Parts: sequence; structure tokens; C-alpha cells
Amino acid sequence: MIELSVAATGAGGKAAGLARLIGAGLPVPAGFAITGAAFRAVTGAGTASPLLDELGSTLAGWALAAGEQPLPAALEAEVSGRARALGGPLIVRSSMSIEDGATRAAPGLGRSIAGVEPADVWAAVRCVWVASVTPLVALYARSNRDETVAAPGVVVQRQVAGTRMTVFTRPPGRPRADEVWLDAGDGPPRRAGRAEPDAAIALALAAEAAIAAPAGADIELVRGHDGSWSVVQARPLLHPPPRPPRVAPPPFVLAPLRSPPRAWRRDVSHNPDPLSTAQAGLCELVERSGAAPFHLAVVAGFLYTAERSGDSAPPRPGSAAELEARFAVAAAEVEQVLASADGTLTAALPAYVAAYRVIALELGPMIAAARTVLVDRLVADGAPPRVAATRAAALAPRRPSSLVAAVAATARGELDRAGLIALAGDLAPVWDVASPSFAEHPARFDDAIALAGARPALPPEPAPPPELAAEVALARAAADAAERDDLLFARAQAVVRRALLGAAHRLGLVADDVFWLPLDEVSVADPADEAWRSRAPGRAAAARAAAARSAGWAMPITLDDQPNDGFGARLRSDAKARQTVGPAAGPGQVWNGAGVGGRVAGPAARFDHLGDAVRVRRGAIVVVRAVTPALALLVEGAAAIVCEHGSLLDHGAAMARELGIPCVVGCAGVVDSVIDGEWLDVDGDAGRVARLD
Repeated sequence: MIELSVAATGAGGKAAGLARLIGAGLPVPAGFAITGAAFRAVTGAGTASPLLDELGSTLAGWALAAGEQPLPAALEAEVSGRARALGGPLIVRSSMSIEDGATRAAPGLGRSIAGVEPADVWAAVRCVWVASVTPLVALYARSNRDETVAAPGVVVQRQVAGTRMTVFTRPPGRPRADEVWLDAGDGPPRRAGRAEPDAAIALALAAEAAIAAPAGADIELVRGHDGSWSVVQARPLLHPPPRPPRVAPPPFVLAPLRSPPRAWRRDVSHNPDPLSTAQAGLCELVERSGAAPFHLAVVAGFLYTAERSGDSAPPRPGSAAELEARFAVAAAEVEQVLASADGTLTAALPAYVAAYRVIALELGPMIAAARTVLVDRLVADGAPPRVAATRAAALAPRRPSSLVAAVAATARGELDRAGLIALAGDLAPVWDVASPSFAEHPARFDDAIALAGARPALPPEPAPPPELAAEVALARAAADAAERDDLLFARAQAVVRRALLGAAHRLGLVADDVFWLPLDEVSVADPADEAWRSRAPGRAAAARAAAARSAGWAMPITLDDQPNDGFGARLRSDAKARQTVGPAAGPGQVWNGAGVGGRVAGPAARFDHLGDAVRVRRGAIVVVRAVTPALALLVEGAAAIVCEHGSLLDHGAAMARELGIPCVVGCAGVVDSVIDGEWLDVDGDAGRVARLD
């Protein structure tokens, strides 16, 4: 236990920053820090953190102990006594070693609990501890080249009532700019010069100096009812490193797509990033088996598809009832096939292909055909294609089987947590078996449920015009069936993932390495083959490096130069796709696409890769290349979604409608141009996104 005025090892980044502020004589609310030694004393975690690949069997035990183990009497008494001395209300916040540092901030990973009475301080501390030892924290530590997760510290302070303000002492992405941003939470930040005479600016700059952050700091201030200011948090502002412009791949990379020549299109709506070796192997299995109405090719890690000639599509359902009946039969077949897999890779792979065959040859084409019925009718009645797509989407805004709807139902008490995990636990942020499922990280459900409870209720679905009643009913059934179709595919992916993890255990491999080795080798590998096992880590590392290199290439979207199809930039010409894209230079840039919803402004939360996505803060503008169903767990509380790809009938727009927020899709190049934290104006009705001046 330490006073905040003392910097001590094991207190964590937030406590260290507050100690520096107090040492500089700045007004900081009174409080104290609980070091990681207290966590170790309660949980028995020891003095050394286990390596990341050992955490799978350790984190759950730590969390359970942190929440339930009896407290050492002396520790319990000291914390309770200090809390009573401070008086209430209190705020209890995480202070992990990976938080609020000069090279990492751990945004959204820690937990803060406000309004805590002194008698309840230990309940709050336990909650913060549990939230600090999740798999997501471990993954963040690894992404920052920290192979351990240190015992978390906790900060307890007197909570100051008043008006809150966040001050960026330099603009995001501009570490040398002579400009300050002041965000009072009521709109875009006010921009001012660093020399402007203003009490908030002067205090923020003093805090910047106290924590030695010459490139700028993220300062949280509170102005009390008596007009005095307090500094409640200060951390160095982490500017994103310059992103190198994407360059065209070497010509030989695209050679596999030119022989035989086909109308290849990159699957940017589902897999905008390079695939793992295992997922590429699954695509190869599907292609060899002919289990899809399209060809698949993985080139430099990117998935391309082309229509397969000679395949006949299933008949278009004539009604919503017919669609539901046919879906039920096909879904039962998929479930039966997947249930037959015994957990081994040799059983999982054929089960995956059999399930894929039903999903791709029966369910997918049937749902796609059903979704065109309403659009075709509106076009036949004289609406332009884009107008027809917009109106069709508005007439079918709900998807009862979506993850958004399931999380909201759980928040309302209509579905319990176990039921939510059983329904959607197999989903992962990325359609790749290398991506951990949400069942492996159930804490993500908890955060989303808590935020969904504050989501305003949506208006009822609009009554369809009588003359369109049948078409609207079919469109609504098809939109929901598309969600259930994705859940079935996620289950197929999960069957293979579990089998691969089992194979890694059997072979003595680091779990993540198995996803970067060829499937056919892993299937027959012998644990006694020391030569193969010794080479496996290096080969996996090389495969990851190749994927990282490919991610920097501007791979073409199509090779046949097809034009936009009128549904929100689903296709991009080869010439356009090859444009070199890099960070934009200044304010005022505009991206145009197709949109839904109203108009909002907020700070950008940019996801370069969906697999690295973390929960965004309330009011953020989520900027992504593509939207997957699982993204719903990470965007609760966001103000808008901006997406490079997709259409008004895809997941992004549908998810935004259910969340009650604007969405603009088809904004080419937006991910590579936007800077985290900069303010964007999103006009869903106009399909326009602008960088604020």
C-alpha cells in the first residue's frame, strides 16, 4: 500500500503518473495505490508472471481467486481504513503495468468504477482485479512485445464532482503541432494555441511537463463546483507511427490469378486481411472438393473468388415460410455433420467441407436470391438501384438472430449469459481459425452486455406497404437467415479450431504456431518426430512474417475491371484498387460512399486489422475495412461505423441500424488515411465522412 505521492514499483502506470503530478505540486484528488503485491497475496499468483502461452490454464484461476479468495486480515483492514479516511464517493481504477506508459496505453482494457462508498471499496477492487487478468490483456501485452502479465495495481481516489474535460496537449498524429484540443464532451473539441491564456490549458501543459511527455499528453481534468480544477489522469499521448503507403505487389504474386483466366474478386467484405496458413488450407480443401458455387484461390494470403461455371443455383424461395422451412432442413444437416466430428483433425476437416457444401451450395444462394426479391420489385416500380437498396434495407431493419439483438436481449434479462455464449460463443472477430472465439474470451460479452443496457430502445419496425407485404416479409426472413447462416459457419470454423488446438497440445507446439503450419502436415505429424517439431516454430514465424509483408501490398480488388454494381461500392475496378493509399496530409478530406442513419461527430477509433480490435470508448467513430458479425461486441457505445467495403444490405449497415447509429460504407482508402483520435463528421443520410477542420 502506498500514498499516491510516492512512486513505487508494482503500483502500475496510472499510479506512477499520478505520483509525478503530485510531486510537481499539481491538484490531484487524494487517494492511495494498492500494489501488485496485494493481488499476489490474495490470489497466490507468486512473484513472477507466467509466459503468455501458459496463461490459458492460469487466468481463470487468478480471476476466480481475485473475486472470491479470503483477504489477509491486515490488508483488508488497511484498505478499508484508508477508504474511510478519504470519505465517499470514491473512484476505483485499474493501474496495470501496461497502462498509461510512454509506449503503450492499453486503451479500454482496464476498468474504472465510480461512485463507490468506502464500505464497498473491496468489492470494487475485486472487480477491477478480475477485469485486469483477461485473455485480452494478455494478448495486448504480447502485441507490445511483453510476454508476461504483471500482477495488477489499483488506484483508489476521492471522486471529484464537477464538469469533466479531456485535453490533448498536441493533436493526435501531430506531435510537434503548437495546438491544444479541449473536449468537454458536448461536440467536436475546441482547438487553441498552447500559449492561449486559459486555466485548463495551463494546467494541462503543467501536467504534460510533470509526466515528461513532450510529444503531448492526454489529460483528464475536472472543474469542481467552486471553480477549482483537478487533474484526475495524465498519460503520454501515443501518436500512431507513420504508415508506409501501400505498394503494388510484385507482378509474379498475381500470376496464379491469371492462369487460368477468371473474373477473380478479392473477398474484402469477409476477409480483408491475409489469412493464416490453416485458413488458407481450408480454402484449398473446399476448392478441391468443389463444395462451393465459386472457385477459391489464396494469393499472398488474400482470398479471391470467381464464379464456377455449370453450377445451378437452388430455386428462389417464394415466401418467408418456404425460406424458413428450407433453412431448417439444411441447418439440421450442418449441425449433424459437425456433431459427428470426434475432436481430431482427421475428422474435423471432412466435417468442415461437408458443412461448407451445405452452407455455400444451398443456404447462401437461397438467402442471396431471397434478398433480391424486394430490391427487384422496387426497381421494377421505378426506383434507381441505390434508392431501391436503401429503401429495402429500411423496410427490413431487424435481425432477431444477430449478435446485436442477442446482447440486447441478455441486457434486458430475456437471455442469460450462458445462453448468449452458447448461441454466439463460436464467433470470432475474424473469419479465420487462427482468431480466438468469444467463448475463449467470455469477458468481452460482459462489457457488451453492460453497454447494451444503456442503449436506447429502437422504434418498432415500419409497417410494410400492403402491396409489398410479401416481399418485405421475405426480405426480413432472409436478413435474419443470413445471421443464422453465419452462426453455422462459425460453428464449422470452431470445430476445426478446437481440433487444431488439440493437435498443438498433442504435438507439444505453442498453441498459436499450429495455425501457421500446413494442415496436411499437422494432420499426420508424429509427436516423436523431433526434427519436424524443432522446425515448426521457425516455419510458423516465417509464415506470420510473410502475412505481415503481404498486408502492406495494395492487392487489386478485381482483375476484370468490372464497374460498381450500384449497391454501395461492392466492386472496385482494378485500376482504382491499385492506387497507392497513405495517410492524408491535412484537415477537410472527404470520403463518399453509401450510408444510413443521421449525422454525428466523434473521435476516430481505427481498426487496421480486425483481429487486433479492442472495445472502443463511448462516442467513438469506428473505422474498419470490413464488418463481421462479431464486431458487435466491440462497437457497443460507438457513435458511428465507417467501412471501406460492403453494401447497404451487408452487416455494417444492418448492425448500425440495430445499434441506432449512422453508418457509411464504400469509403475507399479511409482506414489508411484516418488517424486514431482525430475527429470525423459522419453523415449517414448523405453517405459522407469528413475530417473536421
